Amino acid sequence: MCGYGMVSPRFVNYIVSEVRIGRMSPQAGAVLLARQCPCGIFNVEKAEMLLRELSNIR
Repeated sequence: MCGYGMVSPRFVNYIVSEVRIGRMSPQAGAVLLARQCPCGIFNVEKAEMLLRELSNIR
C-alpha cells in the first residue's frame, strides 16, 4: 500500500501477530505501518480494515 513498496512484508506479519494476540489495536498497527511509507500515499483506514480481517477481529 506504499507507492514505493517500502513497507516490509515481515513487518506486516509482525504487526498482524501483535494485533492477533491483543498487544496492539488494529488502528495502532496501521499507524506503525504508515510510518514506514516515505511517499505518504499509505491508506491508514484501509490498513486498519485489513489488519482486522487478517487477525480475525470482529
